[in-house]
Amino acid sequence: MRHSPLIGTALALALAASLPIPATAAVWREQSDATLDARSATAIAVEDTELLSLHRNDFQAALSDNRSITTGLIRVLSGRLRKANHQISTLALLDVYGRVARVIVDMAREEGRRLKDGRIAFRRATHQEIANRIGTTRETVTRMLKDLERQGLIQVEGKELVVQPDFERVFD
Repeated sequence: MRHSPLIGTALALALAASLPIPATAAVWREQSDATLDARSATAIAVEDTELLSLHRNDFQAALSDNRSITTGLIRVLSGRLRKANHQISTLALLDVYGRVARVIVDMAREEGRRLKDGRIAFRRATHQEIANRIGTTRETVTRMLKDLERQGLIQVEGKELVVQPDFERVFD
């Protein structure tokens, strides 16, 4: 697997919203091109990647000349703002147990597939990934997940986590 640096622009967000992109395609952007701020993030591609890069002036011209790109950008950024607000309220209002449960509900909704028996299966995140999302330690996440498993609310099946149909109602 070849690793290569990935640099993107906010235009990629708008293009993702307004152009047909295969479901497997991921979009990454660097918002500094839109705001004139210093770069806020760096990413590295973990597989061969095609990317689009525009200079700031070209980006601004594309926004001025194409309303669908501007509308798509607003739609995507609004969605990201809603998600950030959800994450902030989760961190501020829930205890660790509730935050672990909320992350599982969110992952089930975002990545899950409903099984015939009503359960939802999705890629099992590492305990460290979950801990990073909710501001706690890996050890705490491990304890919470074991407790949820002991209660029969979740099951680990290979590389997937499977949640019971009631899980979403209980913890949402």
